[in-house]
Formats: sequence, structure tokens, C-alpha cells
Amino acid sequence: MNKFKSIISLSLVVIILFGIFTLFSTARDSETTTDYIAPPSFVLVSGTPSKATTLEYPVELMTLQNQMLGVLMPATSKTWNSAFIRTYHSENLLLLGRMPNPGKFEGKFYWLDNIRIQKSFTLTVCEACYYFSSFLLHKNDELIFMLVSSTGTANNIKFETKGYALNSGTIVELTLADLGFAQAYGMPGSSASSHDMLSGIFSSKQQATYGLNWRIELGWLLPDEFKSTTNEHVTQMINNRFQRVITSNRFYHTKEKRPFIELKSQNKKSEQWSSMVIDGNLPNLRAFGRWVATEQRMRVDNAGVSPPKIFLRQDKFLTADARAYVGRYRQSGKMTLINPIEKRTIKIDTNQPDSETLLVDNEKVYYRVNDELYSADIGQSSLENIKLMVKDKRIFDVHWMMRDKSAGEL
Repeated sequence: MNKFKSIISLSLVVIILFGIFTLFSTARDSETTTDYIAPPSFVLVSGTPSKATTLEYPVELMTLQNQMLGVLMPATSKTWNSAFIRTYHSENLLLLGRMPNPGKFEGKFYWLDNIRIQKSFTLTVCEACYYFSSFLLHKNDELIFMLVSSTGTANNIKFETKGYALNSGTIVELTLADLGFAQAYGMPGSSASSHDMLSGIFSSKQQATYGLNWRIELGWLLPDEFKSTTNEHVTQMINNRFQRVITSNRFYHTKEKRPFIELKSQNKKSEQWSSMVIDGNLPNLRAFGRWVATEQRMRVDNAGVSPPKIFLRQDKFLTADARAYVGRYRQSGKMTLINPIEKRTIKIDTNQPDSETLLVDNEKVYYRVNDELYSADIGQSSLENIKLMVKDKRIFDVHWMMRDKSAGEL
């Protein structure tokens, strides 16, 4: 009987200890899980990929929540040497890519609502190829990364196309005609070689075609100004769910006393084209839904000019002076927000050359001035309720900013 009681007592002790351990473990796991699942208010991306130098740069993800800047994770190491960083806000997607060795392309991507999960893929191309990449919003909203490689001479070029479906994780067959689905969100505000503009488009009596010698129809029409042209080179600078923005050489008014560039914007809903103008002779624009953000930028000649004394910050990132030097440009701190669909224009003058728009989320804009990050409401003709969100030396190197689209349509 005493032996039986001892067994019961021992069992109760084990049950109690197990319960305490389970409670402790559950609490600990719950805290970890909550931190893991809950997306941060904002994700900031720092890095400076550049084809203009042989230096290698890491890519780091940071969070901004309740005015607190925190390190989320290093997306790449310094030796990973990212070739491009692209943020596709409307699709909740962050995409990184590089070509570590001839013939091999490596990609990494993140969905913003599960930012801590990194997915990767590899595509192979010929070692002596020239290549470029595009992000496609394909039929049925399928998201595809497209890699186009080419070899041969101008009169005998051979193309190879490869695609990777991000949602299903499968390799898909593509042709050059699929470039008609290519998205373009523009370029970051620095000399980062991360733009996704599509050049090589030529007019064919208003039809947009790819390649001067191949005339592959892309499935959309150019503005009326191109009805009678057959060989005019066009660049698609922006293309998203809301608008398409293009330009061509004849719209570059760079010899004026105040140089400017004319852009043609198409409202995807009405299919109507309109014109807008950006200051400077070096276009720098990026898309945020219905909004286009630009920074006044001028091309400069660096011949005979010594490079900046401080080239790298923290032995990791290009300084602002270094970015301007390798990019051969200068900025004034004058920025513009344009909503061509609603015919709205907002001027911003920070008086600081190292300034850039990082995000436009509905009617709020977030922009960087040196090491400070600001938010503001977009009024009818100017910014309102300008607030300093955070001041931190790490902000110097932030050139991308995202927010989970579930919190509001972009």
C-alpha cells in the first residue's frame, strides 16, 4: 500500500513538473512565435550594389516599429556581393540577385508578411553571355523572375530565356514576348545598380515591340506621338498595376538652361496617356502605386576629379559622396511626388543632396535626409504633418523601405 502511495506521489510530482515545464516552454515558444509571426510595421533595406566599382557590399534588413530601429537579419554577407536589390511593394516582395560566377545566377526573395523566411533559387546561363533580368506579373497574377541571356554579334544574336515562378518554386518556359508582362518599379535614390527599367523597345507604328531587328510584339500600344514612327527607341521606366511610364531620346531636353525630361504616363484603367516633366538631365524615378517619386539629378564629368577621401562607411557601404562620384551625378535635395492619374504634384526641398523618397503608402510619404527618416501626409499641394521618425547613423545606408500591404493598399 505504501509502495502504491509512493508511486502515486511520484507520478503527481512528475505531472506537476511536466506541467510547469510545459507552461514555461509554451510561454517561451509563444513569445518567440509571436515575435516571429507578427510582421514589423516597416522593413528597411540597406546596401549599395554598384556595377561601377569592384567592391562588395552586404545587404541588411532592419525593422522600424514604434520609432525603434532594430536589426532583423543580414540578408547577405559581404562576400555575397548583391548585384541588385528590388522592392515590389504591391506584391509584398523583396528580391535580391547576383551573378557570382560566369554562367550562374543566384536569387533570393522574401514575402513581407513572412520576412524572416528567405527563399533562394539558381538559374544557369552560358558563361560568355550578356544578361538582364525582369520581374513579370504574368497571366492570372503569376509572379515570375525572368532571366534573358544573349550571345553573338549584332546581326546574329541568340537569346535564351529562363523563368522561375516565385509562388510555386518551379522553372517555367518563357519567350521574349513575355517581356510584355515585365514590371518596372524604377530605381533607388543612389548609384545602386538595381533598376528594373526595360530598354530595347522600339515603335512599330504605335505597337510596342522588343528588339530593333526582331520586332517581337509586347502586347501594348505606345502613345499617339508614335503612330508614324518605326525605329524610335523607347524605355519603359515604370510599369505596375496602376500605370506605365515611358520616355525616348526626343523627350530629353538636356541642353536647355534648366534641363528637363518629358515622360509619358498611361493610366492602366482608362488606357489614356498623359505627359509629365521631371527636372534635371539624368532621370531618377521610382514607382509607388499611383505615385511617381523623383529626385533632381544632374550628370557631371568626373574626369580629373579625385575620389572622396571617405569612400566606405563602416567598411561596408558607399558614402553619399562616393555614390555620387561613382554614379557621376550631383543632387540638390529637390524631390517631387507626381500622381499623373489624379494630376497632382508635390514639391519637396530638403536642401540636402543626400535625400531620397523611400516609400509612398496611400497618402503618406516616407523619405530619408542624411541619417534621418521622416514621414509626412500628402496634402493637395504640399506635405503636411512632417515628423521625424528616427535618427540613426544606419539610416545613411537605407535606400529601400517596405510595409506589409495587408495594412493598406499600395
